[in-house]
Amino acid sequence: MSFWQIFLSGAIWPAFKMRINVGKRMRPFFEYIENKRWELVPCPHWYLMAIGVDPGYQAKGHASRLIRAMLARIDKEDMPCYLETETEKNVALYQHFDFEVIEEFIVPDTKLKLWAMLREKVC
Repeated sequence: MSFWQIFLSGAIWPAFKMRINVGKRMRPFFEYIENKRWELVPCPHWYLMAIGVDPGYQAKGHASRLIRAMLARIDKEDMPCYLETETEKNVALYQHFDFEVIEEFIVPDTKLKLWAMLREKVC
């Protein structure tokens, strides 16, 4: 991903939370996340990388509508779906859509805790 794609996806904010030099550390961060994902789900799957709703519009069902629309597409393909969340309160949101926590981990050299979640069949 280009820096601009990372920025637009919202993925840059975890790096700022980790208080690291983004330019030097983003690549190892994303490589670790990618390797962890394939370690946990070693078969073909969908990956929900980022979803976000502006704080002023949260708690109004927007995230659920976004998730529901994507899961409808995924269900047609009968594939597992994987995601990570860094926010504990989001675990319950994703559990509502039948995701299960498969692992909690701290990204090395950071204090960033992630919940890895999987929906549907396991490989």
